[in-house]
Amino acid sequence: MPETAENDNLAYTTLAVWPALDSAEPNNNSAQAAPVHLIDGSYSQSGLTISADDKDYYSFCLDHTGGAADQIRVLFNSAQGPLNLTLLDHLARPLQTAIRNADELTLSLAALPQGHYFIQVAPQFTDTYSSSYKLDISTQPNPPAHLTIPTNDGSDLPPSTVPVVVPVLPDIHAGLNGLMTDVVNQLGQTALDLWQTVLALPLAPDIVFSIENLACGTLARAGITQYAANGLPQRGIITIDDNANGRGWFVDQSPLDNSEFTVLIAADGYQASAVSPASGTYDLFTVLLHEVGHVLGFTDAFAGFASYIEIDDTGTPAFVAPGLNVQLTGDRDHITGIAAPADLMNPTLKQSIRKLPSALDAMMLNLALDLTPASAGQYAANLTVSTSSEFIALDIDPTSSTDLPDENDPENTPEIITQDNSDGTMIVNGDFNVADPSAPGFGWSLSGAAYIDQQSGMMPEADDYYTGFSQSVSIPANGNLLRFTIVSINWDSNLDMPPDAFQVALLNADDNTSWVDPMANFSESDAFINLQPDGRIYFAPQLYLLDYPDLISGAAVTLDTPLVVTLDISGIPADTVATLCFDLVSFAGGNTQIVIDDVEILASDILPPIVIVDTLRTADNTPSLTGTINDPDAEISVTVAASTYAAINNGDGTWMLPDDTITTALDDGIYDVAVSATDLAGNTGYDITTDELEIDTTGPLVTVDERETRDSTPPLTGTVDDPDAEISVTVAGSTYAAINNGDGTWMLPDDTISPDLLPGIYNVEVLAVDTLGNTGADDSTDELTIVPQTGHPSVENLLINEGQAQRSMLRTLSVTFDQPMNLDALIADGTIADSVKLYDKNDMATFLPWLDNARFAYDPSSYRLTMDLTIDGFGGSELTHLADGRYEIRFNTELIRDLAGNRLLDTDGREDGWFTLDRSVINGLANPSQDLFRYFGDSDGDADVDFVDQLAFRKTQFKIYPDPAYNHIFDADDDGDVDFTDMFKVRKNFESGPLPQ
Repeated sequence: MPETAENDNLAYTTLAVWPALDSAEPNNNSAQAAPVHLIDGSYSQSGLTISADDKDYYSFCLDHTGGAADQIRVLFNSAQGPLNLTLLDHLARPLQTAIRNADELTLSLAALPQGHYFIQVAPQFTDTYSSSYKLDISTQPNPPAHLTIPTNDGSDLPPSTVPVVVPVLPDIHAGLNGLMTDVVNQLGQTALDLWQTVLALPLAPDIVFSIENLACGTLARAGITQYAANGLPQRGIITIDDNANGRGWFVDQSPLDNSEFTVLIAADGYQASAVSPASGTYDLFTVLLHEVGHVLGFTDAFAGFASYIEIDDTGTPAFVAPGLNVQLTGDRDHITGIAAPADLMNPTLKQSIRKLPSALDAMMLNLALDLTPASAGQYAANLTVSTSSEFIALDIDPTSSTDLPDENDPENTPEIITQDNSDGTMIVNGDFNVADPSAPGFGWSLSGAAYIDQQSGMMPEADDYYTGFSQSVSIPANGNLLRFTIVSINWDSNLDMPPDAFQVALLNADDNTSWVDPMANFSESDAFINLQPDGRIYFAPQLYLLDYPDLISGAAVTLDTPLVVTLDISGIPADTVATLCFDLVSFAGGNTQIVIDDVEILASDILPPIVIVDTLRTADNTPSLTGTINDPDAEISVTVAASTYAAINNGDGTWMLPDDTITTALDDGIYDVAVSATDLAGNTGYDITTDELEIDTTGPLVTVDERETRDSTPPLTGTVDDPDAEISVTVAGSTYAAINNGDGTWMLPDDTISPDLLPGIYNVEVLAVDTLGNTGADDSTDELTIVPQTGHPSVENLLINEGQAQRSMLRTLSVTFDQPMNLDALIADGTIADSVKLYDKNDMATFLPWLDNARFAYDPSSYRLTMDLTIDGFGGSELTHLADGRYEIRFNTELIRDLAGNRLLDTDGREDGWFTLDRSVINGLANPSQDLFRYFGDSDGDADVDFVDQLAFRKTQFKIYPDPAYNHIFDADDDGDVDFTDMFKVRKNFESGPLPQ
């Protein structure tokens, strides 16, 4: 029924109808990212939709270093709200955000390294949507510069090649898809027929050809899947990338005449001319010839080929036969460019290139196959049967297609693909047999420059701080031990930069906290083992180095590799999902490299018991000692001061040495309690801590700071050598409880003394009582002088950043005087900026003009003047106005006075009418070090951005406000997140060294 009035509604409901899902959905996170295939380096898709509660992710492969014109664009209707465009790295970490211009977002890919990347498109506000946005990606490699080389008429085939009947196919310059499987099969069969003719094979293996979207930079891969009884390859599989790494395939209708490749670059290598339809593409026939060669036996997975491989003193493999010595790549499946430039069996291929089987290729395969005349349908070779199989990848060569092979270029490491998780250890690819990150069973997430080679995890130093492997691990019910091997350690000198470090962590997958107890002497890290270039090694109590049973965490040792590392994980609940991280932390981008292997979880009982000593500080010089033990049946022995005693295993996870068991009374001092525990299997474990026992029968040493002041209820200070001692102070017959600051000092706060003291000299008696009941008293007298209130005012305190240690982001300076001042009047009449000036020590003649009247505030109740140093002056910003540098503050002694008209004392040694300070002042005492400075990234106030600051930065990197881990002192641009911009600024100061004096 219609309403009689429409102006009396008290409530309403907003209904939002978002656009329908587009064809790329679901792509709401990086795991669901829609793959983008670049054809000729380009991609364009319109009609994409997004709503306020949605984010769209896309993944793409950049096959070359980004050029100046390479870019990503998103076109949208701004009337529906603004969108954000973000480029993410292969781990989905933000790299850069697009610049918006009206209805267009643009991201430059200039100088971006080759690799996998993610694109994130997201609405900027809660009511933003797009009913049809367009995503464009445009990348172009450097245009080829064609060489002037005598051309070939196409008739120069290898001498052993005879014509083969080839089905007629259309020349195609495009990506492959499912409709072209027959085309690949036909060209593949032609490649096999050509090899069979070259080698005079009586029978060829059965090969299955398939098409997939392979890893970035990989054109194809091949593997032998079955061997005959005589050991020769019988079956194989070849997989072709669906779009030639985004550059498109050239599919030749007449592959044996080479008519599209007229530039001769080697005896069996040709290049397409600029006008050829094959120019700028990858030749499918060449790729198929290469992979067929592997299936025929050109791989060390085939015993016949492997029998000719020798390794020289430098570790370089070679195919060696009488009169033949051919250098191979590290995977032992390819001929190096040094041995034979532009050979078909090199590990990489450039665009516009056609290669055919060479005489060298044929000779090596004939030797491997050991072919002799035989009846049809049989092989006449008798080789050892090899049950292993590998997948061998042919990678792109990212250099210009017109460059001749550079014999000095390092060979691209081919990738070996296998999967082995049959032992139930829950570690996937712990033996590093699977090298292709896109292959099933790879298991690892990579960061930095990490890769797999020769069935080992390789961690070379990278420019982006971290290189490593990580994997989510499900802890099995019978999993007691995590074990891995450090195969080799090669440290590079970092000169004046902090040293590199290698560490391993096992983290809770939910909150990234460690499942392992902190490392002794290095508790600020979440790792369970940390190796330093100087030989120091830190490790958690649950970790064992069986070759170094007596090693103490933090000690330096010359480690022999390979080093087997074993971690007790029996305390982690079964089926727990943990994240295992291997990290090389590097700072100089040098040549440090760590190699790991054999990561596994075991159920073996090979570990000794874990025994721990409780720390004890006592006034008893024959005390009881205690600790923990994880074996209820282990025998415990305790050694203190060179005497050994049998302790009691309580059977409940603890042990005890009873009181007065120690026969000789111990003098005051620190003692190492060395405990060993031997289980029923004979395994002996040792505690890894030192100096656990302190005998202390001496009272604390306490002193009183002398003080002369006009304050009749002044604060008092002094030192105490016990951070836990209770302090009492007696002045003029009254006793007060003082504060132990825990840093070697004590304080009686201002105005604690009551009633007011009259002018005169007073003895301050201080008594310190430690937690053991030992007492100590000061031995000085007459430390306090109260002078009449007739003198000049002085500065009691100058606090920088309210006393914080960090100097990365200075917000305030606070000056407290010893009596009421005229500062509120100076602020009111606008002359405070003339009375207090701030100077950069690089320009002592010019004060900083932005410190104006609006940046001062005075509290007459505390005599405190506060100066705001942020960019908005009491506006709430955390961003300081100060540039990196050293500063001093000057007070005009003519203008600044107390309420009685007495001038501020000028006690800085300069007779210039200005009282100058360049350091903090506490209770009238100036800091011995000049600490009024700003240095971005300095989290501990030592005028240097060092390793400690780098660790602090790592904890907040990529954190966004209000995340509790976000730390504004590292947010250089005050944009609410700690991103790459901030990282580069921290790194700049890190590399610059200490702040100059």
